[in-house]
This record gives sequence, C-alpha cells and structure tokens, in this order.
Amino acid sequence: MATQYNFTVDQGTDFYIAISLSNTDISAANLSGYTITSEFKKDYASSNSYSFTCGIQDSNNKIIFLSASTDDTFDLDSGRYVYDVIATDESGKRTRVREGLVTLSAEVTE
Repeated sequence: MATQYNFTVDQGTDFYIAISLSNTDISAANLSGYTITSEFKKDYASSNSYSFTCGIQDSNNKIIFLSASTDDTFDLDSGRYVYDVIATDESGKRTRVREGLVTLSAEVTE
C-alpha cells in the first residue's frame, strides 16, 4: 500500500524532493536494481500527464528523488494535481510507493 504524501511545487522554479522508504522492520529499504517512475495529472481520468524526473539519489540506493526544472514548471497551469511514484524491480514487479496531491502554486513575478 502506497504512503499518502501531499506537497507544493512553485510554478516557474526548480523543484526537488527526496523520499525515504522503510521496510516493515523500519530499516531503510534498499532500492538497488529498481527503476523509479512518477507522473502527475489534473485528475485520475485525465489523458494529459506530466512526468517528474526521478531516480535513486544516494550510493546506498535508499533515497528516491523527484525533480522538475524551471522550464518544466513554468508552462503548467496552477492548481491541484494527483500523482504517484512507482518502483519497478528487475523482474518487472511494480509497487506504488507514494501517492497524493501536488499543488502547483501560481507564479507572480516572471
């Protein structure tokens, strides 16, 4: 079951978030060999989706990152979006590890 986490992205800025996952014994999950993907869209049924740049952050394979550049966030409409993060192991097994709402906060100064 995915953990719910909501966050805000400021329109027209660089965005970066680190995600730490735990095993059932509360030790840090080892993500070696996993591929990480993440998309967000206005609602679950929307045909338009946007991808975060994502992957494994540290050399111990224990931290996932999501990011977006200034150019990526500048062209998006402000408002609320839904997102999820999928970890796929080497055998192709997919696990949704995070989900929630992304609020894109409108930029005033261009």
